[in-house]
Amino acid sequence: MVRRWMSIVAVGCVLVLAGSACAAVESSPQAAKSSGETAETTRPATTPVPPVIHEDAVHPPPDPAQDGDAKTGQPYEYRLYTHCGIEFAQFNGRYWRTEQLTDKGGGNPPRGWDNPEQRGTMTLQRDDEAVFHDDRGHEVIFRPTNERPPGCD
Repeated sequence: MVRRWMSIVAVGCVLVLAGSACAAVESSPQAAKSSGETAETTRPATTPVPPVIHEDAVHPPPDPAQDGDAKTGQPYEYRLYTHCGIEFAQFNGRYWRTEQLTDKGGGNPPRGWDNPEQRGTMTLQRDDEAVFHDDRGHEVIFRPTNERPPGCD
């Protein structure tokens, strides 16, 4: 069994090395000349890099809605987690809970809500009230809580 595993690993290493050599040959000026292409028209064999979402992905801009600096009356873009039903939210540096308990059973949101999250806005109305709104007309009022959301499957 061990010999078979070592053989598989060795074959894999050979294939990886061969693939690297082929990629280097494809992108070399000599390969381009022999195929009739110019060096400028060949593409190096590299993996595309995904686009950067933030101007500085390592240090994204601060989010007052999450850092505890939300201004009263100012709506903030917000993604409300709905997969386990709509009961808790994390906003303005703390947890919030609604008494509206919107859950169709089985840990899913009611009809008309996206799953696993609903895009909308969260507005700090006062220190003890935050309101979620979306473009479908949903409104959920949250109150601060010391409880943490329970786990969900």
